[in-house]
Amino acid sequence: MRARKVIAIATCTDFPQLTRDDQLLLPELAALGISGQPAVWDDPGVDWGSFDAVLIRSTWSYYLTLSRFLAWIDAVDAQTMLWNAATIVRWNCHKSYLADLEAKGVPIIPTVRLESPRQIERVLADKRWNEVVVKPAVSAGAYRTYRLTQSGIPGEKPIPRELEGVGELLLQPYCPSVASEGERSLVFFDGEFSHAFLRSPKLESNPELIEGSPYTPNVRELEVARRAIEAAPGPTLYCRVDLVPDQSAVPRVMELEMIEPALWLQNYPEGGRRLARGIRSRLGFDRSP
Repeated sequence: MRARKVIAIATCTDFPQLTRDDQLLLPELAALGISGQPAVWDDPGVDWGSFDAVLIRSTWSYYLTLSRFLAWIDAVDAQTMLWNAATIVRWNCHKSYLADLEAKGVPIIPTVRLESPRQIERVLADKRWNEVVVKPAVSAGAYRTYRLTQSGIPGEKPIPRELEGVGELLLQPYCPSVASEGERSLVFFDGEFSHAFLRSPKLESNPELIEGSPYTPNVRELEVARRAIEAAPGPTLYCRVDLVPDQSAVPRVMELEMIEPALWLQNYPEGGRRLARGIRSRLGFDRSP
Protein backbone atom coordinates (compact mmCIF):
# COMPACT_ATOMS: atom_id res chain seq x y z
CA MET A 1 0.00 0.00 0.00
CA ARG A 2 1.25 3.48 -0.87
CA ALA A 3 2.14 5.85 1.98
CA ARG A 4 -0.36 8.65 2.56
CA LYS A 5 0.79 11.94 1.06
CA VAL A 6 0.47 15.25 2.90
CA ILE A 7 0.22 18.58 1.09
CA ALA A 8 -0.02 22.11 2.41
CA ILE A 9 -2.84 24.27 1.11
CA ALA A 10 -1.47 27.80 1.31
CA THR A 11 -3.89 30.45 2.51
CA CYS A 12 -3.74 33.88 4.21
CA THR A 13 -4.32 35.15 7.75
CA ASP A 14 -7.92 36.13 6.96
CA PHE A 15 -8.75 32.47 6.25
CA PRO A 16 -6.40 30.38 8.40
CA GLN A 17 -8.65 27.32 8.07
CA LEU A 18 -9.22 27.92 4.36
CA THR A 19 -12.14 29.49 2.56
CA ARG A 20 -15.38 27.58 2.32
CA ASP A 21 -14.52 26.77 -1.28
CA ASP A 22 -11.07 25.41 -0.49
CA GLN A 23 -12.42 23.34 2.41
CA LEU A 24 -14.47 21.39 -0.13
CA LEU A 25 -11.23 20.14 -1.65
CA LEU A 26 -10.17 18.35 1.56
CA PRO A 27 -12.58 15.37 1.36
CA GLU A 28 -11.83 14.97 -2.36
CA LEU A 29 -8.13 14.71 -1.53
CA ALA A 30 -8.78 12.37 1.41
CA ALA A 31 -10.72 10.01 -0.85
CA LEU A 32 -7.55 9.69 -2.95
CA GLY A 33 -5.24 9.06 -0.01
CA ILE A 34 -3.98 12.64 0.31
CA SER A 35 -4.13 14.79 3.43
CA GLY A 36 -4.55 18.52 2.84
CA GLN A 37 -3.45 20.81 5.67
CA PRO A 38 -4.11 24.58 5.79
CA ALA A 39 -1.00 26.73 6.20
CA VAL A 40 -0.75 30.53 6.16
CA TRP A 41 1.79 31.48 3.52
CA ASP A 42 3.61 34.14 5.57
CA ASP A 43 3.64 32.23 8.87
CA PRO A 44 7.36 31.89 9.74
CA GLY A 45 6.63 28.82 11.87
CA VAL A 46 5.57 26.60 8.96
CA ASP A 47 8.07 23.96 7.82
CA TRP A 48 7.21 23.89 4.12
CA GLY A 49 9.81 21.25 3.37
CA SER A 50 7.93 18.77 5.56
CA PHE A 51 5.11 18.58 2.98
CA ASP A 52 5.08 16.46 -0.14
CA ALA A 53 3.83 19.50 -2.04
CA VAL A 54 2.34 22.97 -1.55
CA LEU A 55 -0.83 24.05 -3.32
CA ILE A 56 -1.31 27.82 -3.55
CA ARG A 57 -4.92 28.76 -2.94
CA SER A 58 -6.20 31.75 -1.02
CA THR A 59 -2.98 33.72 -0.57
CA TRP A 60 -5.07 36.82 -1.17
CA SER A 61 -2.67 39.22 0.56
CA TYR A 62 0.30 38.46 -1.68
CA TYR A 63 0.15 41.60 -3.83
CA LEU A 64 0.52 43.86 -0.79
CA THR A 65 3.99 42.45 -0.05
CA LEU A 66 5.03 41.09 -3.43
CA SER A 67 8.78 40.86 -2.81
CA ARG A 68 8.14 38.85 0.36
CA PHE A 69 5.70 36.61 -1.48
CA LEU A 70 8.14 35.92 -4.30
CA ALA A 71 10.88 35.13 -1.78
CA TRP A 72 8.47 32.66 -0.17
CA ILE A 73 7.70 31.15 -3.58
CA ASP A 74 11.39 30.59 -4.27
CA ALA A 75 11.99 29.12 -0.80
CA VAL A 76 9.10 26.66 -1.12
CA ASP A 77 10.08 25.75 -4.66
CA ALA A 78 13.57 24.84 -3.42
CA GLN A 79 12.15 22.50 -0.75
CA THR A 80 9.21 20.69 -2.30
CA MET A 81 6.79 20.63 -5.23
CA LEU A 82 4.84 23.86 -5.73
CA TRP A 83 1.63 24.37 -7.70
CA ASN A 84 1.46 26.40 -9.71
CA ALA A 85 5.19 26.43 -10.34
CA ALA A 86 7.38 29.38 -9.34
CA THR A 87 8.01 30.32 -12.99
CA ILE A 88 4.25 30.57 -13.57
CA VAL A 89 3.68 32.61 -10.41
CA ARG A 90 6.45 35.09 -11.23
CA TRP A 91 5.12 35.56 -14.76
CA ASN A 92 1.51 35.94 -13.64
CA CYS A 93 2.00 38.26 -10.62
CA HIS A 94 2.56 41.32 -12.82
CA LYS A 95 -0.14 42.12 -15.34
CA SER A 96 2.45 42.84 -17.98
CA TYR A 97 1.78 39.22 -18.97
CA LEU A 98 -1.08 40.71 -21.01
CA ALA A 99 1.51 42.06 -23.43
CA ASP A 100 2.91 38.54 -23.80
CA LEU A 101 -0.56 37.23 -24.64
CA GLU A 102 -1.09 39.97 -27.20
CA ALA A 103 2.30 39.28 -28.80
CA LYS A 104 1.21 35.67 -29.28
CA GLY A 105 -2.03 36.66 -30.97
CA VAL A 106 -4.37 36.25 -28.00
CA PRO A 107 -7.09 38.93 -28.03
CA ILE A 108 -6.88 41.03 -24.86
CA ILE A 109 -8.52 44.19 -23.63
CA PRO A 110 -6.36 46.99 -25.12
CA THR A 111 -3.86 47.87 -22.42
CA VAL A 112 -1.42 50.74 -21.91
CA ARG A 113 1.26 50.57 -19.20
CA LEU A 114 1.91 53.79 -17.28
CA GLU A 115 4.70 54.80 -14.95
CA SER A 116 2.55 57.40 -13.18
CA PRO A 117 -1.12 58.43 -12.92
CA ARG A 118 -0.04 61.80 -14.30
CA GLN A 119 0.17 60.11 -17.71
CA ILE A 120 -3.51 59.17 -17.75
CA GLU A 121 -4.83 62.35 -19.32
CA ARG A 122 -2.32 62.20 -22.18
CA VAL A 123 -3.20 58.59 -23.01
CA LEU A 124 -6.92 59.37 -22.88
CA ALA A 125 -6.37 62.10 -25.44
CA ASP A 126 -4.07 60.01 -27.64
CA LYS A 127 -6.31 56.95 -27.67
CA ARG A 128 -9.55 58.94 -27.73
CA TRP A 129 -10.93 56.75 -24.98
CA ASN A 130 -13.86 58.45 -23.25
CA GLU A 131 -14.06 56.02 -20.36
CA VAL A 132 -11.30 53.83 -18.92
CA VAL A 133 -10.35 51.54 -16.06
CA VAL A 134 -7.04 52.15 -14.30
CA LYS A 135 -5.44 49.67 -11.90
CA PRO A 136 -2.03 48.82 -10.43
CA ALA A 137 -0.03 46.32 -12.49
CA VAL A 138 0.30 44.25 -9.31
CA SER A 139 -3.10 43.87 -7.69
CA ALA A 140 -6.02 41.57 -7.02
CA GLY A 141 -9.68 41.85 -6.08
CA ALA A 142 -10.15 45.28 -7.71
CA TYR A 143 -7.55 46.77 -5.34
CA ARG A 144 -7.22 50.48 -6.15
CA THR A 145 -9.05 49.95 -9.42
CA TYR A 146 -10.99 52.93 -10.72
CA ARG A 147 -13.33 53.77 -13.56
CA LEU A 148 -12.50 57.15 -15.05
CA THR A 149 -13.92 59.44 -17.70
CA GLN A 150 -12.27 62.37 -19.49
CA SER A 151 -13.23 64.50 -16.49
CA GLY A 152 -12.22 61.96 -13.84
CA ILE A 153 -14.43 59.85 -11.61
CA PRO A 154 -18.02 61.08 -11.99
CA GLY A 155 -18.82 63.37 -9.05
CA GLU A 156 -15.38 62.89 -7.50
CA LYS A 157 -11.77 63.91 -7.96
CA PRO A 158 -10.08 63.70 -11.39
CA ILE A 159 -7.25 61.29 -10.53
CA PRO A 160 -7.33 59.27 -7.29
CA ARG A 161 -4.42 60.12 -5.03
CA GLU A 162 -4.40 56.44 -3.97
CA LEU A 163 -2.72 55.64 -7.28
CA GLU A 164 0.32 57.76 -6.46
CA GLY A 165 3.28 55.66 -5.45
CA VAL A 166 1.76 52.24 -6.20
CA GLY A 167 4.14 51.58 -9.08
CA GLU A 168 3.31 50.75 -12.65
CA LEU A 169 -0.33 51.15 -13.73
CA LEU A 170 -2.48 49.67 -16.45
CA LEU A 171 -5.00 51.73 -18.40
CA GLN A 172 -7.75 49.98 -20.38
CA PRO A 173 -10.90 51.16 -22.16
CA TYR A 174 -14.01 50.49 -20.13
CA CYS A 175 -16.10 47.55 -21.41
CA PRO A 176 -19.85 48.20 -20.91
CA SER A 177 -20.56 44.48 -21.24
CA VAL A 178 -18.93 43.92 -17.82
CA ALA A 179 -21.77 45.83 -16.14
CA SER A 180 -24.55 44.23 -18.18
CA GLU A 181 -23.25 40.68 -18.62
CA GLY A 182 -20.42 40.24 -16.13
CA GLU A 183 -17.07 38.60 -16.74
CA ARG A 184 -17.04 35.03 -18.07
CA SER A 185 -14.64 33.00 -15.95
CA LEU A 186 -13.46 29.72 -17.46
CA VAL A 187 -11.70 27.24 -15.14
CA PHE A 188 -9.14 24.72 -16.38
CA PHE A 189 -7.31 21.92 -14.58
CA ASP A 190 -4.17 20.53 -16.22
CA GLY A 191 -5.10 22.49 -19.33
CA GLU A 192 -8.51 20.84 -19.66
CA PHE A 193 -11.73 22.83 -19.36
CA SER A 194 -13.69 22.10 -16.18
CA HIS A 195 -16.46 24.66 -15.70
CA ALA A 196 -17.36 28.32 -16.12
CA PHE A 197 -19.25 30.95 -14.16
CA LEU A 198 -20.11 34.63 -14.23
CA ARG A 199 -18.45 37.24 -12.06
CA SER A 200 -20.41 40.33 -11.08
CA PRO A 201 -18.95 43.79 -11.82
CA LYS A 202 -16.72 45.20 -9.09
CA LEU A 203 -16.93 48.89 -10.03
CA GLU A 204 -20.72 49.20 -10.14
CA SER A 205 -23.78 47.36 -8.95
CA ASN A 206 -25.96 45.00 -11.00
CA PRO A 207 -28.33 43.02 -8.76
CA GLU A 208 -29.28 40.78 -11.67
CA LEU A 209 -25.75 39.36 -11.84
CA ILE A 210 -24.99 36.84 -9.13
CA GLU A 211 -21.37 35.94 -8.48
CA GLY A 212 -20.69 32.34 -9.45
CA SER A 213 -23.75 31.91 -11.65
CA PRO A 214 -23.29 29.00 -14.09
CA TYR A 215 -22.18 29.91 -17.58
CA THR A 216 -21.75 27.82 -20.71
CA PRO A 217 -18.92 29.19 -22.85
CA ASN A 218 -19.17 29.13 -26.61
CA VAL A 219 -16.60 27.62 -28.96
CA ARG A 220 -14.90 30.95 -29.57
CA GLU A 221 -14.49 31.65 -25.86
CA LEU A 222 -13.02 28.21 -25.24
CA GLU A 223 -10.57 28.71 -28.08
CA VAL A 224 -9.36 32.09 -26.76
CA ALA A 225 -9.04 30.71 -23.24
CA ARG A 226 -6.97 27.74 -24.40
CA ARG A 227 -4.69 29.99 -26.45
CA ALA A 228 -4.15 32.20 -23.41
CA ILE A 229 -3.16 29.23 -21.24
CA GLU A 230 -0.81 27.91 -23.92
CA ALA A 231 0.95 31.30 -23.96
CA ALA A 232 2.08 30.85 -20.33
CA PRO A 233 5.73 29.87 -19.69
CA GLY A 234 4.81 26.34 -18.59
CA PRO A 235 2.00 23.92 -17.74
CA THR A 236 -0.48 24.76 -15.00
CA LEU A 237 -2.35 22.59 -12.52
CA TYR A 238 -5.13 25.15 -12.30
CA CYS A 239 -6.04 28.32 -14.14
CA ARG A 240 -8.95 30.70 -14.54
CA VAL A 241 -9.35 32.79 -17.68
CA ASP A 242 -11.56 35.89 -17.33
CA LEU A 243 -13.10 36.98 -20.63
CA VAL A 244 -15.33 39.83 -21.75
CA PRO A 245 -16.86 40.35 -25.21
CA ASP A 246 -15.98 43.52 -27.10
CA GLN A 247 -18.43 45.50 -29.23
CA SER A 248 -17.93 42.99 -32.07
CA ALA A 249 -18.61 40.04 -29.73
CA VAL A 250 -14.94 39.01 -29.85
CA PRO A 251 -14.01 37.41 -26.49
CA ARG A 252 -11.02 39.22 -25.00
CA VAL A 253 -8.90 38.27 -22.04
CA MET A 254 -9.34 40.63 -19.13
CA GLU A 255 -7.15 38.64 -16.76
CA LEU A 256 -5.40 35.28 -16.57
CA GLU A 257 -5.49 33.98 -13.00
CA MET A 258 -2.77 31.42 -12.27
CA ILE A 259 -1.91 32.20 -8.65
CA GLU A 260 -4.92 32.28 -6.32
CA PRO A 261 -8.14 32.33 -8.36
CA ALA A 262 -11.53 31.70 -6.80
CA LEU A 263 -12.78 28.51 -8.45
CA TRP A 264 -16.34 28.26 -7.12
CA LEU A 265 -16.01 24.58 -6.31
CA GLN A 266 -19.09 24.92 -4.11
CA ASN A 267 -21.20 25.18 -7.24
CA TYR A 268 -19.16 22.67 -9.25
CA PRO A 269 -18.27 19.59 -7.13
CA GLU A 270 -16.84 17.81 -10.16
CA GLY A 271 -14.30 20.63 -10.41
CA GLY A 272 -12.97 19.75 -6.95
CA ARG A 273 -12.67 16.11 -7.94
CA ARG A 274 -10.79 17.05 -11.12
CA LEU A 275 -8.37 19.21 -9.15
CA ALA A 276 -7.82 16.44 -6.59
CA ARG A 277 -7.14 13.93 -9.37
CA GLY A 278 -4.64 16.34 -10.92
CA ILE A 279 -2.84 16.64 -7.58
CA ARG A 280 -2.81 12.85 -7.17
CA SER A 281 -1.25 12.42 -10.59
CA ARG A 282 1.45 15.02 -9.91
CA LEU A 283 2.30 13.33 -6.63
CA GLY A 284 3.16 10.19 -8.58
CA PHE A 285 0.25 7.99 -7.56
CA ASP A 286 -0.57 7.19 -11.16
CA ARG A 287 2.95 6.18 -12.16
CA SER A 288 4.02 2.58 -12.48
CA PRO A 289 6.46 1.44 -9.76
